[in-house]
Amino acid sequence: MLDRMKADVSWWADKANAGSITRSCDLDDATIGLMLAGDPEATTRAQQSLVNVVALKEELEDLKAADTAVVQDMIPMLTKVANFVDLESGDPSLRLEKLKFVLRRSAGMVPQIYPEYLFGALLSSESVLDLQALNPYLSTRDTETVLGAVAIAVLRASRVGCLNRAINACLKLSGLLVKTLKLSPEQRTANKHTLYPTMVQSVAGVATWCGVERYFVSQEQKEYHGIQVTEHTYDPRFLIFEFTWNIAVSYTHLRAHETPEHLVCRLLLEKKKTE
Repeated sequence: MLDRMKADVSWWADKANAGSITRSCDLDDATIGLMLAGDPEATTRAQQSLVNVVALKEELEDLKAADTAVVQDMIPMLTKVANFVDLESGDPSLRLEKLKFVLRRSAGMVPQIYPEYLFGALLSSESVLDLQALNPYLSTRDTETVLGAVAIAVLRASRVGCLNRAINACLKLSGLLVKTLKLSPEQRTANKHTLYPTMVQSVAGVATWCGVERYFVSQEQKEYHGIQVTEHTYDPRFLIFEFTWNIAVSYTHLRAHETPEHLVCRLLLEKKKTE
C-alpha cells in the first residue's frame, strides 16, 4: 500500500510540474494581489470581474437547461425511431411479415431496442448490424442516422457534467469575491496569506472548466466535391466513458497513456480517490 501511494504521489507530482495552470485574463494573479493590498484600480477590476462571473454563471445555466431539454427529448424519440416498423409500405406479404414481427415484439417474444442498447451500439464495430438484428425492418440509412443522433445526445448529456462543474466554480469564485470586497483594505491585507491562494485557485477553476475540450476528438480538413470541410473523428470508447462516469478526459491523460484501457484504469483510480 505504501509503495503504491508513493508511486501515485510521484506520478501526480510529475504531472503537476509538467502541466500548465489556466488563468483568466479578466482577473490575473497580479490584479488579485493588488486588490488584496487595497489598490483602488484593482478593486474596481475585481468588482467588474464579479459582474462578469455572475453573467457567465447565468449563461452556463442556460446552456445546461438547453442540453438537458435536448437529451430528454432526443432519447425517447430515437428509441421510438429505432423500434419503428412501417406497416403501410411494401407488398401484402411483406406487410404481413412486418405485422407478425410487431405482434411478436408486443408479446415479448422479440426484444425491443432500449436506450442502453443504443448507447452500447456506439462501441460496436458492427453497430448498424447490431441494431438491424433487433429491428430487421430498419434501413441502413435510417440506422446510421439514429446512431449519429445518439452520439450527439451523448455529447450533450456528458457536457451537462462539465457545465455543472463550471457553474459550481463560478459560484465559488463569486462568493469569494463578494466576501472579499466587503472587507476593508486593512482586513484584506491582514488575510492576504489565505485569501490570495484561495482566490487564485478559484479563478483557475473557472478558467479550467470553461475551457474543457473534447481532446479525444481529432479534426482533419478534407475536400468533398470541391468543398473544404472539417471532418471530426473520435474513439467512441472515450465518448461513452465520459458519459458513463461523468469524467472529462484531459489532454494530459490522453498523452500520458498508450491505450484506452490504461487510461480507463488510471481515471477510475483517480475518481475513486476523490470520492
